[in-house]
This record gives sequence, structure tokens and C-alpha cells, in this order.
Amino acid sequence: KFNLCAIIFKIVDLPEPLAPVKAAFVPVARFTETSFNMSLSPKAKETLDILTPIAHRLGINSIKSELEDLSLRYYKPDAYFQIVEKLNQTKIERDNLVLEMMHNVTSILNEHNIKHEIKGRAKAIYSIYNKLNKGRRFSDIYDLLALRIFVDTEQDCYQTLGIIHSKYRPIPKRFKDYIAMPKENGYQSLHTTVFG
Repeated sequence: KFNLCAIIFKIVDLPEPLAPVKAAFVPVARFTETSFNMSLSPKAKETLDILTPIAHRLGINSIKSELEDLSLRYYKPDAYFQIVEKLNQTKIERDNLVLEMMHNVTSILNEHNIKHEIKGRAKAIYSIYNKLNKGRRFSDIYDLLALRIFVDTEQDCYQTLGIIHSKYRPIPKRFKDYIAMPKENGYQSLHTTVFG
């Protein structure tokens, strides 16, 4: 609760051109601060139905994700804690693993003089919950930890993939080449899953 409120109140201090964001999140901050002290399940459901879509539309995914996880914890605590138990790690521990992965991959790419930007994330509990609700088994969710590596050229992209596969064993049938076969919307990337 406190981390979320701190994030929201930081948004309230945004400069004037972002006044619509301020206006939207002042009530969210007040609501979030008090809602989880009241009757939790209805407020959590309301948060999922109303506030998280607002955060999503505003492009504030860190708040959206935190609202979803917090709401799930109180709306469907059994499902929430089953996932937490299966993860067997706290959010902080998973985030630290992502940071370690980012550091290791950055070192490897720097050794090969590949200019890159790297981002990482630990999959949110609510996102895992949604996949499970669609019939996926927990053991079939491969992206609990994920990295995105941005490079300048197509050649660098394939070279980066080769380097990653030489250092980390790829999981069979988990590779997709959206450069050679772009999606209809023009999306191009390489997707792979490796054993860390």
C-alpha cells in the first residue's frame, strides 16, 4: 500500500502540461490509501474494473501492475497466495534476479562490442493469474522473468541472439523470428527462451 501511494503521489507532482494525469490520479491516490482498510473484496474488484484500466490507458504500467497485484491479493486471496507459493520468491527477490540477469547479459554484449539497451521485468502475479485462468499450467509459463534487448541493426539482433544462445541453453520450440516473418502490424523482433 505505501509504495503504491508514494508512486501515485509522485505523479501528482508532475509539471503543468501533465495536469490531466494529475487530475485523474489524485482521486486514485486517495481511494487507494483508504480502500484496503475497508471492506476489501468489493474495493479490490472495483479497483480492477475501474482504476487499473485508467492507469493502463494513461500508460502508467507500473501503477497498473501494482494495483492489479494488490487487488488480486484481497479480491481472490486463495488464487493470489497459491501463485506466491509456486513462485517461491518475493517480488524483491525476483526483481533482483532480473537485475542480475541484466548485468550478466550486458557484460556479455559489451565484450562483443554490441551497442544495446536492455530492460527487464519480473512477471506480475496478476498477469500469471490471467494466464492460469486461460487454462495454462504454471509449468507452461516461461516468461516469469524476462529481458528485452534493443540493438541498432537487424544484424546486431541476430548476432545478439547467437551470443545469448552460446552462453545460455535455449529451450526447444521456444524461438520465434518476427524479423524474417514480421507480424501484420509490422512488429519485428526475435523471441527466445533460455535456461538461466
